[in-house]
Amino acid sequence: MFVNVTAIFEIHILTSCDWRKIDVIMVSSMDLNDKKELFCLIEIKNFSRNKGPGEYIGRYNYFYKLKASPLQNPFTGPINLESKLRLVEKFKKFIKSLPEESPQWREIRRLQRIYEDKRELKLICWCDPLPCHGEIIKSAILGEINPKDSKEKIV
Repeated sequence: MFVNVTAIFEIHILTSCDWRKIDVIMVSSMDLNDKKELFCLIEIKNFSRNKGPGEYIGRYNYFYKLKASPLQNPFTGPINLESKLRLVEKFKKFIKSLPEESPQWREIRRLQRIYEDKRELKLICWCDPLPCHGEIIKSAILGEINPKDSKEKIV
């Protein structure tokens, strides 16, 4: 039996955290039978609660033998909501100030290629359920944040 279904939205991120919004981008109605990539996910997961593969975006961790990511947040502070919000905002300014040739933007471009190929991506850090710099990385992957001196969005 053939079922013809149409949809008018594309979900870019799903998360279980209350403080994050689910990003919804409106697109024209389409036949779901013709559109396999309708649901595209970028998730941000806590390392200790993660199951399965993902891209680690945190600092060096001796205990778990995790290498520091080029996308680690260089800013630190107390582990509370207000502090995390400030640290995420500082990271946003930092990432926007870097040129395209920086190690951070090269890593973002690598993650973009993975996302484009698989239509899903899991970023792994330690912050969840608190605000995380992964939200800024997600925005950069989606082309919403660009490097310094960038004239147009690159996706």
